[in-house]
Amino acid sequence: MAPQLLLLVLLGSLLGSSVQDAAIRCPNVRIVSPFDLKQFLGTWYEIARFQVFDPNLGSSGLTTRPRLSSCVRLNFLLTDEGKLRVERTGLDAKNNTITQIGVAEQNIHDNARFFFKYSDAVEEELGVVEVVYEEHALLYGCYLTRTGHIKQDAWILGRDPELPRVTVDVLQGTLQSKRVDISNFRHVTHDEFCKNVLPENSTVVSDDEF
Repeated sequence: MAPQLLLLVLLGSLLGSSVQDAAIRCPNVRIVSPFDLKQFLGTWYEIARFQVFDPNLGSSGLTTRPRLSSCVRLNFLLTDEGKLRVERTGLDAKNNTITQIGVAEQNIHDNARFFFKYSDAVEEELGVVEVVYEEHALLYGCYLTRTGHIKQDAWILGRDPELPRVTVDVLQGTLQSKRVDISNFRHVTHDEFCKNVLPENSTVVSDDEF
């Protein structure tokens, strides 16, 4: 092989490797510090959430649980054992009310980072990127799977069922500025129908996981 051709092949290989490595790196998204868990506890409404399906990952690539499609709220509370319990209540596609139970553990070094576990097969890690405890919160997580793919998830939460559009835009912009694809967000419906079928403080417990 001619030296010039060999050089081109080597350069192409290096460039291809660099592009591939860049493609599997998680964005550098900082989480808040300090973080006050006690102020974070309580009820939050899902305003928007990532919905991503990667066919290369199979079912594990679905980071939004589509079983709850509207009127979704989360309740974070501490158990007697000191663990963080997560109750996610909402309506599925057939308007059935479902509450899904999970547990979360705080990262020892980064208190605003949580490891959520809903069953042996469903796990995710999210960090609180921005929070105004009485108003809104932005959570984001990204990690490399065993198959070499990136798995990301993000939540926009509000203390009320609706957030001002400008607030949602700013929160999405926070991630977009870190090169996160915000087109993955799916907005969650909260309307009068939700108030009628899912009153405040109602709880319907099932064995479903997130």
